[in-house]
Amino acid sequence: MIVDLTPSNRAVYAGCEVNRISEDRYHLKTPLDSAVAIVEANLKEMFSAMPAAERDELVLTGPAPLDIYLKAQSTAWPFFHSIIKVNGKTRVVLKEPTPNPDYDFSGREAE
Repeated sequence: MIVDLTPSNRAVYAGCEVNRISEDRYHLKTPLDSAVAIVEANLKEMFSAMPAAERDELVLTGPAPLDIYLKAQSTAWPFFHSIIKVNGKTRVVLKEPTPNPDYDFSGREAE
């Protein structure tokens, strides 16, 4: 799954006030502390709605405030096997799949 954290992403920023400055530039008008909480709730809802079998890899991309990236990463951590941040120049693996083959990623150890 790829999640674009650009403020133009209406699913991620639903409930935030976002102004379009130009064709590809957006300004988050909602205060950042409030926006972080709103984005966290939106992402939790989005990730929870996904079947566990589809929660393999998450790619976070798009220009966004650092606090939004940090919150997106911490929100996604329990949902996905691996998390990758791509900023257009670099690809950084934030979370790698666990090396334990008995772990099923559902939150419980296999018997």
